[in-house]
Amino acid sequence: MKKIVYFVSILFKNSILFVTSIIFLLAGCKTTKYRLTPCFYEVKQSDSVWVDQHSIRLYNNTRTLVVAQLDTTSNIPQTDNTNAPATHNSGSARSGSYLRDSGGNYSSSYHHYKWNENVSDLFFNSIVARRATENLNRTTPTTLIESETPITNKKEVETISQPYDAQLVIVLRDIKFRFKSQYEDSHYEVPPLLLDGVSPSVINSFSGATMVYYQSVWDLYWIEDSRVTSQRSIILQSSHWVKKRMSSPLESVFGCALKVGDDFVNLFK
Repeated sequence: MKKIVYFVSILFKNSILFVTSIIFLLAGCKTTKYRLTPCFYEVKQSDSVWVDQHSIRLYNNTRTLVVAQLDTTSNIPQTDNTNAPATHNSGSARSGSYLRDSGGNYSSSYHHYKWNENVSDLFFNSIVARRATENLNRTTPTTLIESETPITNKKEVETISQPYDAQLVIVLRDIKFRFKSQYEDSHYEVPPLLLDGVSPSVINSFSGATMVYYQSVWDLYWIEDSRVTSQRSIILQSSHWVKKRMSSPLESVFGCALKVGDDFVNLFK
């Protein structure tokens, strides 16, 4: 009788855990969907305003030039995890609880791993620009060039656009990525229910999520008769949900860089 009562209490605890996990999963799905949606903002002096998707018309004969800064280094992209208190798979690790009842029949261990890393390198700048160029080329003739120095003013834009007779110059000014991953691994040992039981039942549970957040800044210049006639600065923010379990930061950021190039074309119609 004592074993039956104990087993019922264990089932009750696990049922609560299961229901809580389902609620968290459903809430997480809604949040993840929201974060995956690209958001555009236009920078105006010291403020920014919301920009709708497909709000800028791009005609199919607009000669377009995409400009990215050239990656002159041969180093592997670097990650920054200086705010991690301890290292575990390029991040921080923390162990949870370990419990055992007085009779030694039940044990529970809980492990939690979490790490955050910043990734910044011109290598990914090039990947984003190439992907955006590839997508824009499906609508209008688009050329990609890489500049050894940052393009920051109208005179530089006019100079760099003349050989291509460009009508629209898109400068990828800046992009930043942030890799965030969290995993939880739980292990439960439940005592045998029958008197002749030999080994306890084992319950293992695992949950995890990896997201790469990004923010990119794009300068758009419209040109007529080799002169810049108008300019807009657009901030694009979104994130990339990594489906692969225990994906490395650089691999995850590479996938996100491709998504940035796909998200950017949603600005045009």
